[in-house]
Amino acid sequence: MSVEYLNATDRTRLLDALFDINASFLTLSQKFKEVCQPPRFAAASYEIGQLCKQLIASSEGAGLINALFVVDYMRKRESVAAKSTFYDILIELEHAIRRDMFFMEQIKYTTKESKESKSSLEATRAEMFRIHCAAKVFAFQLLGDAVTDDEKTISYASKRQEAIDEALNAWEKASVKIKEPMTDVEHCWVAEHEKQQCGSIYETAAVFDERPNMNSALLLPNMTAKLPVLPLQEGELQYLLPGKSAMLLFDSAAPSENWSRAKRLLMEARKTKISKEDELALVGLLNESLVSRLGVSPQMLSELGAHNPEVCASILLKVPAQSAGAFVQFLLKANIPDDNIQTILLHASSVIQQINVRTFVSTMLHKLRDRSNAVSVDAIKNFALTLQQLVDRAAKENKEIYIADGLQSELDQLFQSTGNPEMKSRWDEIKRL
Repeated sequence: MSVEYLNATDRTRLLDALFDINASFLTLSQKFKEVCQPPRFAAASYEIGQLCKQLIASSEGAGLINALFVVDYMRKRESVAAKSTFYDILIELEHAIRRDMFFMEQIKYTTKESKESKSSLEATRAEMFRIHCAAKVFAFQLLGDAVTDDEKTISYASKRQEAIDEALNAWEKASVKIKEPMTDVEHCWVAEHEKQQCGSIYETAAVFDERPNMNSALLLPNMTAKLPVLPLQEGELQYLLPGKSAMLLFDSAAPSENWSRAKRLLMEARKTKISKEDELALVGLLNESLVSRLGVSPQMLSELGAHNPEVCASILLKVPAQSAGAFVQFLLKANIPDDNIQTILLHASSVIQQINVRTFVSTMLHKLRDRSNAVSVDAIKNFALTLQQLVDRAAKENKEIYIADGLQSELDQLFQSTGNPEMKSRWDEIKRL
């Protein structure tokens, strides 16, 4: 697949605009319009995409912020190449942040360097981490349409780490605001990479075609976008796929009766509570070989959790382990009844992570201590029973399940305040585990 780039003159003008750190974003957009018109957006996107990889590696914060703004300017004008590049930059940033964290831990515990040398290395890597996180915050601000034209690059590039952490936490809680644009850029990223793969496949096929006597097979794997800190969105349009499905090789046979039944039950389970018979049938169908791949989205799991928590838990057990924790975290922050959440955690205890346990306990403590609500003794009893089952049974198979020391004093205060001997006894038993 051929890729178009800017000529030398346009590239120089673009670089001059990107490295002007004192100009406002309004001025930057005006300069970019002079350099590049919509027909050249694809070329500019590829050029900036390559440049951003260098900027991320060198930790040039101001240039990276400006580059993100320019790519977003093209994204808002429906440039598919710009959308793909924007997502590519997010992936590069995420990889860089993870590398920064790894190296900071490595430096912290090494004994080969002197104290002064170690302090210097820590400061250098901490600054790189700050710049990469600042760029990530700015990218989220752009997706959330929260950047104004009169702002300047320096206001983002110079943010302190504490302010950056607060902003990232705020966007995590308000992730629904950027869900739609994030899904859009992700789908464009997938489409662009599939196009590149197809171009390579066609070229290879043409070579094979010149040698008709050679038996050959072309296999094209599915392209999936991955961004570790955000819930996966690629399955929102397709929930069940029949066996032998692939991007270029489709099973010509009609979907089986069981496959159609599974999809019908799944759609029904998202809207209302299904019967026990249908629930068992659906869980059984999802475990059969007729389902080669199960695509899920946070919204789908949230709807299932609100009506059919056992089905939701069954699906959580089928998704990749690295994704399950993120999905559970989304469910914990969604508007799902407490009883259903506890059912999901108990049924899917093998895939939950420590952050899920902390979030669950913290959320329940907040609800049960809220004097403005009439908290029933039964609600506290159910909470205590769920904790005991998690720590006593599930923790034997999943070492991520334990109650952090920082939460034990608050739990102790909650259970002691009830004056109920049964709950006090249950809590004492939990502490001994």
